[in-house]
Amino acid sequence: MAKKYDIIIVGSGLGGLACAYILSKFGYRVCILEKHSQLGGNLQSFKRKGCKFDTGMHYVGSLGEGEVLHKFFNYLDLLTKVEVKRLDEDAFDVINIEGREYNYAMGYEKFVESLIADFPEEGKAINDYASKIKELGEGSDIFNLREVNLMDTTNINYYGISTDGFIASLTDNLRLRSVLAALNPLYAGSKTSTPLYVHALVNHFFITSAWRLTDGGDQISDALVESIQSMDGDVFIKAEVVKFHFINNRITYHHSATCCFFWPVFLCSHH
Repeated sequence: MAKKYDIIIVGSGLGGLACAYILSKFGYRVCILEKHSQLGGNLQSFKRKGCKFDTGMHYVGSLGEGEVLHKFFNYLDLLTKVEVKRLDEDAFDVINIEGREYNYAMGYEKFVESLIADFPEEGKAINDYASKIKELGEGSDIFNLREVNLMDTTNINYYGISTDGFIASLTDNLRLRSVLAALNPLYAGSKTSTPLYVHALVNHFFITSAWRLTDGGDQISDALVESIQSMDGDVFIKAEVVKFHFINNRITYHHSATCCFFWPVFLCSHH
């Protein structure tokens, strides 16, 4: 018997799952198609010799009460379903450069104090760096879920300033530059093209507070799938979409490896 859906989402990564949850919350009947056998995209995990490893979301930031991720988790009904642990406030991350370790401490005051202990001659550079990161992080309306004022151009100049250029303007110390840019791999930051604005939001996110997902990032995908299904949505694995069919530039239906989906009617042979 055919089942009708209002929305079909291809892919069960965090974006697809969050989108499906929100649409379901607003009364739409949603179906998610995932070509792999495991849901979650970069939220997936795997085990080796009894130890669980995350493929992407190793730790998260700004999950303290009132902070931005806490607001998202609350909206997505994740707060009571995902186990987290606040990381070490003196070293939520440890940067190792040629055998020497440098701690990233939580909170701006501790962050500055910790780095100055390692670079006592660079106090001004470290303070200037932290002040600008905090200013951009707290000044972003989108990041802080505030109403966006399209006429506010306060931070627009920082879209055109590279992270590398900004850090280089603060200090000639190459080791300190490397330490300040150490989280760049978390978001595939590029030395030549990543703007300071992006770098600032990412670092502010973690410096504000940092947390470990104690039982893996797949807790998030599992909880979202459970919520979507409880709102009459469906999530299918091993359902690779292989072709979209168009009439007058509009998708009318598409085929997956095991199913044929007609907008908005869904016909499935097996899963």
